[in-house]
Amino acid sequence: MDRLFEAVLFYDDLPDERQSDVRRQLAEHPDLRDTLVQWMQVRTAIRRELEADVPRRELLVLYALDESGMTNALNADEQAALNEARPALEEALAAHPGLRDVVARIQEEHADFNAVWDAEVGASHNASANNTLTEEALRHDAPDRAADDYSWALRLAAGVALILVAVSVAFLLPSSPDSTTVDVGAGEAETITLADGSSVRLSGVTRFTYPEEVPDDDAPYVVSIQTGKAFFDVTPRAERTFVVETPTATAEVLGTQFGVDTAPNHTDITLAEGALRVGAPDAPNTARHELAPGQATRVARDQAPTPPQDVNVNDALAWTGLFLFQQTPVERIAASLSTAYDVSITVDSDLAQEPVTGTFEREQPVDDVLDALAATLGASVERSASTPTTYRLVATP
Repeated sequence: MDRLFEAVLFYDDLPDERQSDVRRQLAEHPDLRDTLVQWMQVRTAIRRELEADVPRRELLVLYALDESGMTNALNADEQAALNEARPALEEALAAHPGLRDVVARIQEEHADFNAVWDAEVGASHNASANNTLTEEALRHDAPDRAADDYSWALRLAAGVALILVAVSVAFLLPSSPDSTTVDVGAGEAETITLADGSSVRLSGVTRFTYPEEVPDDDAPYVVSIQTGKAFFDVTPRAERTFVVETPTATAEVLGTQFGVDTAPNHTDITLAEGALRVGAPDAPNTARHELAPGQATRVARDQAPTPPQDVNVNDALAWTGLFLFQQTPVERIAASLSTAYDVSITVDSDLAQEPVTGTFEREQPVDDVLDALAATLGASVERSASTPTTYRLVATP
């Protein structure tokens, strides 16, 4: 168990084969599976905050070195960049107290590095004074190389410290006190009405978090899926963006129906209705894609979303437990229902190309679905007396 827990914490660093093995083991340990999901979610949150407030992390290293009196380790360009960024860095340090710990850790690493450098590299250069090089060569060659090596090595050591501490700072982030987390078990489904009037249907093993109240200002309404599947029916709001976050993807919506299938290393997003913009928070400099109805994209960790692909929405979102039709001709709806219910449904030629938009529960009896469809069309359903599984949609005279 201890080795599995360690693998969960360093999941992204594992080779593909080991990741597959970990996923198999996590299926037997739901608590650890949740730990992995939460770890990725927290790390994504801290990464976003730090990238927004400290977009160039190397400047924090330069700041730490400068504050500890190591100005000579910076070249002229680095010193100029630091001077320009210093006000923003100090604002970030005030906003995120954990970053002070990062700076302190870098400075501690600098002190330790100095001791090792003096003990190891300094002794090496002293020994070289006894070789056949002239005193002038030593003065003009070796010291310059040593200084250059020292500067780069020092910044490398500080950079490693920054990475290590930035990860630990993630645990200092408070969770929102005004949010609710819902867990849905295997084989279950649950529909939730959100504070902005939108709804979400959770299917299978899913963990979903949402704010209990809509923000007072024009800030987006942000929900998150840590793992699992969710189908959204978002209420259009011209003044506010609806945002869905997963460990690997961000979807921005104004009003739409779409499905999100989230796994630790990727997210699949399928659009049924409306418009959707999909991006990758782990790769913020990559392109975002606009999805049209009937298109899907996948966002893998640290990669841009794949180009939109046309899909059969009913097939792609079958896990929602819904039939989803968007301006779909009746004859195609009849074919889908015939396959799903293992019955025969035919359609009058006058109705065949009529477009229908609607959502039906897959658990409903076929008779109920057909009656609702007929009511939408102003049609009727003929049922065969001799063959109970044969139906026909006919136009009403």
